[in-house]
Order: sequence, then structure tokens, then C-alpha cells
Amino acid sequence: MPQQHLPTATVPEYDEVVDRNDITFLQTPGDWKIVDGDLATTRRGDIMVNSQEYSALFRLVNWWRFNYPVMHVMFHAVFPSAVEREHLEGELESLFKDAAQKSPHPMTSFDYDEFHRINDAMGAEEVARAVYAGAIVIAVSNALLSFRADLEGKAVEWDEAVPRYGNCSFGQVIVSSANNVRHADEWAMTTAPTRQQLLSMRVLSLALGEPLDPPDGSRHRFGREVSPEILQVICNGSMVALERAFFAFAKDMHRLIQARKLSDTAP
Repeated sequence: MPQQHLPTATVPEYDEVVDRNDITFLQTPGDWKIVDGDLATTRRGDIMVNSQEYSALFRLVNWWRFNYPVMHVMFHAVFPSAVEREHLEGELESLFKDAAQKSPHPMTSFDYDEFHRINDAMGAEEVARAVYAGAIVIAVSNALLSFRADLEGKAVEWDEAVPRYGNCSFGQVIVSSANNVRHADEWAMTTAPTRQQLLSMRVLSLALGEPLDPPDGSRHRFGREVSPEILQVICNGSMVALERAFFAFAKDMHRLIQARKLSDTAP
């Protein structure tokens, strides 16, 4: 089998990310904020740019930019090209055809060493998909939860923001998938899910169109690693679509938080 070469990517330009995702809030130039003659800082201790909100979005865009090259490589491992996906299957099919042509009793002429090599390679590829997909959803989940904390967002904004999958928000789906990555083995050994486990399982069941039957999750199938399936639902194997959904959710959550804070201060 030829050696696989994963594609590399460079760090995208800040303005490029802002413009292609139409982050209008950041299209106004930013500058350090001065308060009482000194540099203002965010709650994280970073130098504040314009405002707390501006700084939070600025930080999120830079998080995406700086993580983009490594996520691009991992993404390609989760969703390899059609040629790469079909290569091992073709090798396996050829192995059976060659054995049939060599002898009227194919099992006596079958190359078992080659069969095991191909099977092992296919197994390793499947495990790698889960590892890389899991790393992506955990990273994205952590970034968005951090963004929510920076904006002092509430659960209602997190749950209501678009885009949505099975009537669950992007944030709900990503965090539930990250919980699955961390706890799938524990879930696999749980006959009756705890309340906390069931919250994530219900989101995953809706996003994947896989109803819990019965509703208490006692026969759930979420002890498996579902992050590759979740990424497929969210972006259909496209890194461009993942970026679009990521920032669409962040922008809409920001909009909802702004509306709530404006309402809170209204007379």
C-alpha cells in the first residue's frame, strides 16, 4: 500500500476568517482599551481590545486560525479521499480473486498473511478516525465553552442558537459528542444511564436520528465512539462547512446574549 501523505495547511489570515464568516462585529478596527490611564484587561488577564465582547470574538477567531493547520490534518484523517477509502477494500477484493484463480480450492492458496495485513490496516484506519474526530470535537467544545464564559452567556442562549441538528444547537451537539469521547467506555458499561449521561445521550440521539428506545436509555448504543458520525452530520465531511457552522453558532449566541443584556437594562 502506498504511503499516505496528509495535506498540510497554513494559518489563515485574520481578516480572511472574519470576512468569509461575515463576523461584522469584528469588521470595525480594534484597539487596546484604556481605562483610568492604564490598559484594560479581560477577565482572563489579556489586554482588552475595544470591549469584553470584541475581545471574546477576537480571541475565538485567533483560536480557530492557530488551530486550523493541525485540525485540517486531523480532519483529512477522519474523512480521507474516496481513492484512499477504496484502496484497502480493493486490495481485499483482489486477494480473494487471486486465490480463486490460482486453485479450485481457494482457501488452500489464500494468502492469509496478506489478508491479516489488510485487515489490520483497515482496523487501524477506523481507530484513527475515532481518535482524530474525538480530538476535534473536544477542541471545538472547549473553545466554544470558553467563548460562552467570556460573554457570560447562559444555558438558554447556548441551547437556542443556530445552526441546529435534530432540534439541538451546534453547541449542545458538540459538547455531547465531547462527553461521549471522554466517557464512551463508561457509558458502554452502564445499563441504566445516570441523569447526566442521559442528557448527552438524548442530544446525540436527536442529532443522529437514532431514537432512544426505551426513553430511559436502558438499551442505548452510545457506548461507541460517535464523533466521526457527529462530524458527518454537522459538516458532511467538509472542513469549510465545519468552520461555517462554528462561527454561525458563535455569532448567533453572541446576538442572543446581546439581546438579553439589552432587555435586562431596559427601563
